[in-house]
Amino acid sequence: MGLRVTSARLAEPADVPLLQGIEAAADARFAPYLDTSVFGSPPRGAERVAAGVVIVVGNPALGFAHLVELDDGRAHLEQVAVHPKAQW
Repeated sequence: MGLRVTSARLAEPADVPLLQGIEAAADARFAPYLDTSVFGSPPRGAERVAAGVVIVVGNPALGFAHLVELDDGRAHLEQVAVHPKAQW
């Protein structure tokens, strides 16, 4: 496969508008196996960035991890999504 991810980085402003589409496309991969209607619409990228730390892979971004801080100060991996075109 031609896609190679060599590093992860903090989301930059150009990545933010891509996050919602990445998550929606990744969620759609579950449709043959799960009732994805319960997932609802993914939040906008700006909401994710405002609520925690977003780490992306690819340039442009093709996947991301969203980390949030819990009330007790511990980190929580809230979401991981990879666009299907970047999945093997």
